Amino acid sequence: MKGTRFLVIALALAIMLPASVPAASWSIDGSHSSIGFMIRHLGISKVRGEFKDFNGTIEFDEKDLSTGSVDITIQVASIDTQDEKRDEHLLSTDFFDAEKMPTMTFKSTSIEETEEGMVLHGVLSIYGKENAVAIPFEFFGAADDPWGGRRAGFEGKVTIKREDFGVGWAEMKYHPPMVGNDIDIRLNLELVLDK
Repeated sequence: MKGTRFLVIALALAIMLPASVPAASWSIDGSHSSIGFMIRHLGISKVRGEFKDFNGTIEFDEKDLSTGSVDITIQVASIDTQDEKRDEHLLSTDFFDAEKMPTMTFKSTSIEETEEGMVLHGVLSIYGKENAVAIPFEFFGAADDPWGGRRAGFEGKVTIKREDFGVGWAEMKYHPPMVGNDIDIRLNLELVLDK
């Protein structure tokens, strides 16, 4: 009798409690997404650029972002600063050495909700060097699109130190520095729910 009563209670609780919803898988819509950066030149101006070729695996539940994960790979050779000679220099051994180090990666370790907002924690790998970074981000929400799919939008901003990743050459340490140490990165991602 007691065993039957226990079974009934367990079944009732199982029905009443919400089922755990697995994180959904989303793909990056490259035509509506961007990974841009900004760095100072000679301490008096700012140079902007972006990486145009990137992809990754992103998983999250719209109702609980803390369960999500992010894994993005960026093709270094896709750098674009609107100056062909500068781009060639950035791809050389003076900077990224793209021939030997063709990709940069970011892999998340956790997602945290703070008083200021959401923060994506993870490991950023550039030039073969890994550093932990925390990226504050905003979730713009999700909506159904006119083509029968579902989309979501995010924006994240973070500043990293160029020297932490060993990118650059010795003359940059002269004053004023030819290229600054702080790199401001902005991520704008539009995602499409995988079917």
